[in-house]
Amino acid sequence: MRRVAHECGISIGRLTRILARFDAADKTGDLMKAVAKKSTGRPPKAAEIPEAHLAALRSLYGRSNAGRGQGSMMSAALVYARKKACPADLKATIQAWSLAGHIPRSVRRAIAVTPQARLHFRDPRALRLATAYAPGTLRMTVDEETGALRRLWGGEAQNWDDASINFEVCVPWTWGGDPCSDKWGVKVGRFQLLAGLDNASNYCPGFSYIIRGKEQYKGADATGAMLRCWRQDVLPDKVVVEGGVWQSRRALDFYRLTGTEFISAKGRPNLKPIEGYWKDLWSVLSCLADGQIGRYRGEMKRETDSLMRARAGSEDPRRHFPSLETALKAMHEALAIKNGKAIHSTEYGTWVPAERYAADLARHPRPALDPAISWLLAPVRAERKIVRGMIRASVECPLGGTMPYHFVHPSLYEFEGAEVAIYFDPWRSPIMDAVVCLAKPFKGVPEGTIVTKTAECIDDAPVIGGIDQGFDVSFDLTGLNRAIQAKKQYLAAARMEFRALKLDGKLHAAESEIRAPDGSLARVEIGQQAGPGQAVARAAAVAEKPAQPEPERPRVRSWMELAGVGN
Repeated sequence: MRRVAHECGISIGRLTRILARFDAADKTGDLMKAVAKKSTGRPPKAAEIPEAHLAALRSLYGRSNAGRGQGSMMSAALVYARKKACPADLKATIQAWSLAGHIPRSVRRAIAVTPQARLHFRDPRALRLATAYAPGTLRMTVDEETGALRRLWGGEAQNWDDASINFEVCVPWTWGGDPCSDKWGVKVGRFQLLAGLDNASNYCPGFSYIIRGKEQYKGADATGAMLRCWRQDVLPDKVVVEGGVWQSRRALDFYRLTGTEFISAKGRPNLKPIEGYWKDLWSVLSCLADGQIGRYRGEMKRETDSLMRARAGSEDPRRHFPSLETALKAMHEALAIKNGKAIHSTEYGTWVPAERYAADLARHPRPALDPAISWLLAPVRAERKIVRGMIRASVECPLGGTMPYHFVHPSLYEFEGAEVAIYFDPWRSPIMDAVVCLAKPFKGVPEGTIVTKTAECIDDAPVIGGIDQGFDVSFDLTGLNRAIQAKKQYLAAARMEFRALKLDGKLHAAESEIRAPDGSLARVEIGQQAGPGQAVARAAAVAEKPAQPEPERPRVRSWMELAGVGN
């Protein structure tokens, strides 16, 4: 026995216990008796404190903050000792713990909390992320015909979210208003990227880059981003969005009008695949654009210092940060890379987002947003009054600042002074499809009547368009020409009224002359006053006359000819 123990390198006592376990397993037939069991030592001593007080100590310990993910039991105990609910004997015990510098192990075991419980006090959102979820279910749905669970098809469901890109952008702004634009003619900021992601394939069908002074976005920006995407691509059956502006009253009306079911991801971040999409997108963008300032505040000190100097107007930001055209091109290229990058899933295998999305739409085609109702969903809906045959609305332009937009149409003169609602999208280029309808009844015409669907913008508005596989940021310089043409249309279709009055001021005769848009005389109406207190009687005959050439008028000499200048 001694020699065997020596060769095995163990003591005789241990060898004896091993042989005893094997003998017991052989006699009983239970092989588990041969397995050595680890000693648990003496059972822990139970804390001699009532459970109600232990629960109070446990709660204070969970709330205490002694560092990242850490708490302080002693601090929690000392705080509890000052409360009225703490009995005198427990106060004395806690004071003894403080003098000794430690808390008994049994008490520490009793009031310890899990990391998840600590997250409940510090970051409930992080706690939701750290708890259980069902992986892979976001790409599944229940078939309406068979009732069976199947994988989603491309275009059926999307999830939308916002994010701040990880580099600063220089936006042209010649109107000034801050130290940077006053001196250099540009604004600089990170601003917001709003993008949608197809749940079935992880394909990104479109994005909007929202430029605001405080780097925020509004409900009209969120619905406008979805509107522009769904108008050009396809209209999904469902959309998963978080809270805030994505579930504002305007957004809820938007989902109702489009017939899209919205699923709330508020407080449930695991419900949106796009949450994990941003991380990889930032990695791609960091290789495509300069001016990175990192994902976290103060991460890249040199670039951050340059940004502070640029915003103060002491340094030209264009020396360090990309232009809006370059940034848009980089974002477009980054999304194209992501759309072509293969995805490897343990539940669904491997696929390329763009290929999967195209294949699904080929097998199960889907329509885009109906143009007949798309104007009701325009990002801008403003109620204004028609003044001088024109509507003026000051709204935020694509470059972030507020600027006036003026709209004209020949039919607006017929509703001079009427209160109307105008719908348009400042991001469309050019802005020539504004819809105008009556906001209140006007001269017998009911509220809601559409005045025109083709009101034209006559301003040199900012335009962002595609050019040579990139983007171009400019101003629409055709607004003046549209204003001149609209003026000609107004004058050609104007009605000329003639009135003859008696010496007593009463109407004696009335004559109206209406000209067609081409300038020809279209109709003449003659009315005769029959007597005091009677209405003007209109002649039943309506004279239709062909277009008459206007008499030759004497040429009007300019002031230069009259003054003899230029001879």
